[in-house]
Amino acid sequence: MKEKLNNSFNYPMEISFIKFQPATNKIIKKLSVHEITKKDLYDSTLKTPLPDGPISQYLGLSRKDSQCLTCKKGIEDCTGHFGHYNLKAPIFHIGYFKEIYKILKIICKTCASLLEKENSICKECKALNGKIKKLNNQRIIYQLSNYIELLTPERVKSLFTLIKPSLKKKLKMTDPVNLIIDSICVPPNNIRPSVFVSEEQRNEDDLTIRIAELIYTSENISFTKNLAIFLEEKDNLQIAHNSIITSDKNKGILQRLKGKTGRFRNNLSGKRVDFTGRTVISPDPNLSVEEVGIPQRIAKILTIQERVTQFNIEDMQKIIKLKKANYVIKNEKTLSIRFTPNLTLKIGDIIERHLKNGDIVLFNRQPSLHRLSIMAHKVRIHKNKTFRFNECVCTPYNADFDGDEMNIHVLQSEFARIEAKILMGVRNNFFSPRNDEPIIGAVQDFLTGGYILTSKDTFLTREQFGELISHFKRKKPCKIEPTLLRPNKLYTGKSVINFLFSQLNENINLEGKTRNFIKEFHSNDGFLVINNSKLLFGRIDKNIIGIESKTNGIFNLLSNESIKELLDYFAYITSRYLMNKGFSIGIDDVEGNESLIEEKTNELINCYENIIKLINKNNKTNDTLEIYDNCDSFMNTEEINKTNIRNTTIKNNINKLKNINEYFDSYLFTNNDLKEKESEISSLLSKVRENCGNLCTKYLSFLNAPLIMQDCGSKGSKINVSQMVSCVGQQIISGSRIPFGFTNRTLPHYHNNLHPKCRGFVSSSFRSGLSEDEFFFHAVSGREGLVDTAVKTAETGYMQRRLMKALEDVNLQYDKTVRSDRMIQFEYKEKFSDFFRVYLQVKNESLNEYKEGTFFNSIKYKFNTLNNESLNDKLTEECELKWNEFIGNEKSDLFKRIANDNLKNEFINRVHSKMKSMEYLSAVGALAGQSIGEPGTQMTLKTFHFAGVASMNITLGVPRIKEIINAVRNINTPIIKANLLFPTLDEAKKVKGRIDKFKLKDIIKSITEIYSNTEMILEVLLCKESISNLKIEFNIEELRNKIKKDFHCSINDHKITLVSKKEKDKYFIMKELKREIKEITISKIKEVKKVVIAQENNLYKLFIEGNGLREVLCTEGIEYKSTLSNNIVEINEVLGIEACRNAIKRELYYTFDSHGIKINDKHLELLSDVMTNKGLLGITRFGISKLKSSTLMLASFEQTGDNLFNSAIKEQKDKLLGVSESVIVGKRIGFGTGGIKLFLDSKN
Repeated sequence: MKEKLNNSFNYPMEISFIKFQPATNKIIKKLSVHEITKKDLYDSTLKTPLPDGPISQYLGLSRKDSQCLTCKKGIEDCTGHFGHYNLKAPIFHIGYFKEIYKILKIICKTCASLLEKENSICKECKALNGKIKKLNNQRIIYQLSNYIELLTPERVKSLFTLIKPSLKKKLKMTDPVNLIIDSICVPPNNIRPSVFVSEEQRNEDDLTIRIAELIYTSENISFTKNLAIFLEEKDNLQIAHNSIITSDKNKGILQRLKGKTGRFRNNLSGKRVDFTGRTVISPDPNLSVEEVGIPQRIAKILTIQERVTQFNIEDMQKIIKLKKANYVIKNEKTLSIRFTPNLTLKIGDIIERHLKNGDIVLFNRQPSLHRLSIMAHKVRIHKNKTFRFNECVCTPYNADFDGDEMNIHVLQSEFARIEAKILMGVRNNFFSPRNDEPIIGAVQDFLTGGYILTSKDTFLTREQFGELISHFKRKKPCKIEPTLLRPNKLYTGKSVINFLFSQLNENINLEGKTRNFIKEFHSNDGFLVINNSKLLFGRIDKNIIGIESKTNGIFNLLSNESIKELLDYFAYITSRYLMNKGFSIGIDDVEGNESLIEEKTNELINCYENIIKLINKNNKTNDTLEIYDNCDSFMNTEEINKTNIRNTTIKNNINKLKNINEYFDSYLFTNNDLKEKESEISSLLSKVRENCGNLCTKYLSFLNAPLIMQDCGSKGSKINVSQMVSCVGQQIISGSRIPFGFTNRTLPHYHNNLHPKCRGFVSSSFRSGLSEDEFFFHAVSGREGLVDTAVKTAETGYMQRRLMKALEDVNLQYDKTVRSDRMIQFEYKEKFSDFFRVYLQVKNESLNEYKEGTFFNSIKYKFNTLNNESLNDKLTEECELKWNEFIGNEKSDLFKRIANDNLKNEFINRVHSKMKSMEYLSAVGALAGQSIGEPGTQMTLKTFHFAGVASMNITLGVPRIKEIINAVRNINTPIIKANLLFPTLDEAKKVKGRIDKFKLKDIIKSITEIYSNTEMILEVLLCKESISNLKIEFNIEELRNKIKKDFHCSINDHKITLVSKKEKDKYFIMKELKREIKEITISKIKEVKKVVIAQENNLYKLFIEGNGLREVLCTEGIEYKSTLSNNIVEINEVLGIEACRNAIKRELYYTFDSHGIKINDKHLELLSDVMTNKGLLGITRFGISKLKSSTLMLASFEQTGDNLFNSAIKEQKDKLLGVSESVIVGKRIGFGTGGIKLFLDSKN
């Protein structure tokens, strides 16, 4: 038998479950310490609270100077006590009213047995039952033919007492009688305190006033013979009680519980805490990435408790002497150091000392969207007033220094500090859990500095070199030779980086492409080679040392310790170097030269000419560009005058532009001219800005500051440079050009004009300045961006909250399964993606050793055999495939020669060691929720995307993510991508004819009306040619059923004849029929809106807009196995839950990918598994209440009152196993660190 643990410790008590049930009279009386009988609050003479009134001192206190009559304690120690009041007549409880109504509908109104349906004969007592109806003010009436009865609470109570135990069991209730209340609980005074304005005047809480009103109403009920008065008084009592439970005007009990400021979310799920500070943040490149600079003033206020032991008593005494602590706790008495001189410490005392360098604190920025928004840093005290940290750590916090504020939390126990250091330390969070890419890396000035420092033309004298490398702690001696010896000894910037690499613990071997890679060993130095920790070629930029530098970056080669040192040193050096060298942006950086202006004008002319060709394509006019007369120049002439160009080609270009302008002005168009060609015109105009960006790269100097920043990835892009120097480009509003606000024009002073500038094309640059109309259009699209950001923040915030509530309990168990209160996945899906990096490492190291001659000696020790026990079979197989693939593509003959099984084993072992498996008991659900919710803030709100065809848009961005996770049935743009069995154009047209939406008017040749003396005839002739061209397959006989019955219909070949007798009103019916017959749909699939044929790799396929997946799959000619829909609800109904699960994952991946956001498959897999775990459920209040059973969790999410009342009616037990519930009741969370219980066997 196991030994019992020694219980000499005081283990903290834990709540194991909470049970909800309706408060019966018995429970209320047991809870109550005093009965309230009077409505008055105070004694009229003594002005003290009445003992039997609503603020009786038996129920607790509101004033400091009095004593509780129940527990005899003062205001600080008395927690308050409940009282009760017995109502003069029973009433309905507003929270249980729905349930009472439901029960009354299903029971017999005579014997209370179960009915088969509402108004039927009872099997037990054979009585006929009528209907039940709800009225206002919680009134229920019972109607049986002409007999109407008001079901009062008394009548309902007597009926409920007749319910048999078997029916109670079916209703899942102990006793429905408890739903009607006879007495109420009077809450303690502490939760409704009186506010003393002066000795005379007191303000009472809303709840107290409501209780007093209820007692007054109840006491006034007169049991007289006048029924009407009695019922009115009963109604008043009902209203008075309802206003205590819920009342929008004065806060009822429900209003105190629900919403963001209610008890659940404001005081239970989240609380204000001590030992925190908040101030503005500033950058400081001289701090390490894992340090945070804390103002001395804050460090003196926020303290850490430390116990005096025999090991630290001397240090502690020094702290007291230097007054670096605030308090000492001796024998449970707190002494202030300021007022107690000459304190002598004893072992066992506790001192509350100031923060000092090296302490661990938590650093946080709101909104905290993912776990990296709160990390553990080491303290560095300084004398200024702001928090400071290294700019490399801005990305995870999403911080900038334009006035942002951040918070610190000082941890109070050694256990918390250790845990924070290991789990939340900056050095253990360099890689984002969203996609395993670096999220802390060099940024902005560091990248610019590093890029300029490592360029081919950067040379340093011995003194400059020495000064730069003096900025780091040298751990290892390293000799760096000068690169140039004559005429002076000079070092390159690469030498500084080589010195930095030499100080790291690891050896670095890397071949990678930088951002402006053209080809290997090109003069632009875009191919980077680091061999044996020496930078031989290439310039360091964002791809190598920045964030999201997974494919070519340096971080995956290093340990966390080395990454930390590399970033620290890199930040010191590059910021110093840039400050000494100087780097700024001026007006000359955005001046275009002559060639650039000439090329830009050519670009504009080409674009405009292409648009004119497009417009003239279908118009049979012979207009050419030669016939136009003069017109105001469209080109900003100031731009050309300034550069004083006498160049004839530019003059010719100006004249050409004038001609083009004139043409646009003279051309009168119809709206249809543009509608069909809109997408082509848009794509022509959007290319102009891109081409201008390429021109800037071509013609601007390599010393141009914006270009340098764009090249190294520190800030900006090609488009930013293009807009400043060359052309601002087309302004877009919700995915299209500026729309017409007036008839065929955007602004009133344009004359019916087709010119691109009239639809928001801005041809000027910011340097040359915008004209008035250009400025206006630019402001229009700028406004849309601002509104978008504001809307998006609210949308994504709510989405993130729902995701987290749905996924918070999902964790990884020791058997590798993923569970919450039920199984979600049998195995957590993790993949390794970095095979090529490991291959490069093995290759470079082995080649180095081969050249040094140590390869064959060290191989038997270094490249070990496979350690089969710890390896994953699937991963090993994948490794072998990858190794064979890499060796097959290897260019180095030498490496092919020395690559043997030992090297292959080393490759496999390294892959296994690099594979970061999720730790057991990890909150994988919360990680998935954050990884999907956080990137939502980076997405643009309304984005449309061409789904392979120009004329079809797909909703993307936040609205699409919302559609998917809410599992919406009617999505904005349902599209089915259908592959064909025979993907030829002819077959595609045939299948399109079977699916597309056609109306009768599409195939009508003529309609003839014939009137005789007796008859009216409508003849409809169908066009055989149209039917064969459109490949429509339809049965002409089916039209009979769709035509009005008043007419006799005969169908002969392709002719429909409708005959009717001539009557007075029939003439108008005839005209109506003529209109309606054109609109009759003849397609088989109702939901399809339109079908487009698309070509891909010389194969034809169909894009079908609309729903109707089942019908499409059954259509002849469709290849049903590979046909996809983007409507997940429809996929679930047609193909089942597994297909639906794959569709959720595929659609989420596609949406994020089209915004350039990478998310690991494992997160999307987990979300799709949770959504399809109990059938398809959206992450909405409905879905979450189906997924979760815990009352407290649901109450802290949404619909607080409904969830609490439902739990009480069904008498549910909450076992408090989830995260929300544990936080609310103050329990350890059951996974993560809290999933492990450690016991000390004190005997041994």
